Amino acid sequence: MFPWRLSPASTADLWFRAQKKVARCGKDHHMIELNLRNVLASPALAHVTIYTRPFCGYCARAITLLGEKAADFTEIEAGMDPAKRQEMMTRSGRSTFPQIFVGDAHIGGCDEMMALDQAGKLDAMLAA
Repeated sequence: MFPWRLSPASTADLWFRAQKKVARCGKDHHMIELNLRNVLASPALAHVTIYTRPFCGYCARAITLLGEKAADFTEIEAGMDPAKRQEMMTRSGRSTFPQIFVGDAHIGGCDEMMALDQAGKLDAMLAA
C-alpha cells in the first residue's frame, strides 16, 4: 500500500485534484510527487447530490463549480423521470433545477450555491 493515508474520494475525483496540483507545480518531479501526496492525504469532502435536467445552463454551471472545487458529487438527472423529479421535490420542496444537497442539507439551486461560494462559505460546507 502507499505510505500516505488515502481519502475515500472517488478515483475520478483524485485524478482531477491531482491534475490541478500537478499543473501548478510545473516540471519539477519532486514537487509533483509531494503535491500528489498532499492531494491523496487531504481529507475527504462532503458528498454532494445534485438533481439536474438536460440542456439546463444553471445545472451545467453548478456542475462546473463542483468540478472546480473537486467535490465528490452524484448527479441525478430528474428532468425526464417523474419518480426522480418527485423525489427531488419531496426532498427540497422546490420544482426548479438544479437542486443541490451537501450531505443531507439542502442548499438550494445554482444561484444559492454561487452566493455561498462568493461569501466564502461553500468550501467550509464541502469540507464538513
